[in-house]
Amino acid sequence: AVSVMLVDPLTGRSESNYRRKQPLVAAGSCPASTDNREQHMKTSHLNAARASAALVLALGLEYSATAAVNAASQPVHTATTSAGKVLVNMQGRTLYVFAADSPGKSTCTGACARAWPPVIATPKTLGHSPDVKAKLSVIKRSDGKTQLAVNGLPAYTYSGDTAPGQDHGQGLNASGGLWWVISPSGAPIKKAAASTGSGTAPGGAPAPSYDYLY
Repeated sequence: AVSVMLVDPLTGRSESNYRRKQPLVAAGSCPASTDNREQHMKTSHLNAARASAALVLALGLEYSATAAVNAASQPVHTATTSAGKVLVNMQGRTLYVFAADSPGKSTCTGACARAWPPVIATPKTLGHSPDVKAKLSVIKRSDGKTQLAVNGLPAYTYSGDTAPGQDHGQGLNASGGLWWVISPSGAPIKKAAASTGSGTAPGGAPAPSYDYLY
């Protein structure tokens, strides 16, 4: 048998490893610290956990930003106006329904359609963001064009809205009826907005105007 001389660092006594009665270490070495090893392992695990959490957070933020961009690129998505969360088109223009209309039929033509451009769509341009729960479809207008319908009602924008997020047409009584913005579920939001508008078209020939969804 090979005998290795071990030295007790406290007593200085030497003893071969096969005869030792208590833990000894080789000469010139230091006893390992169990407490230090455990502390090192805890620190390593903590650092690894922090790094993992930071990675998950970064990926989550990136996903959220990407999802927001993708939602805003849909032909119909949502935005927040003074009336609340409403449906808007790809340009961020607020969508409206007309109380004088009935499911599947638009009564807004001529000067009305110039002030309230019908949203022209096709079955292939009915994409929407995930938070839009309304049923989107198309109806045929009297002029032969196909118009976006939300829960069966024709959808329009308003010529008095000049920038995304505006809802100047909300609650207006014009062209023979009231105009309402649309909630993500497709229901009209029937409350007054803190904005004003005439509900009539600018001067000139009363030719209809259209807002295309594609």
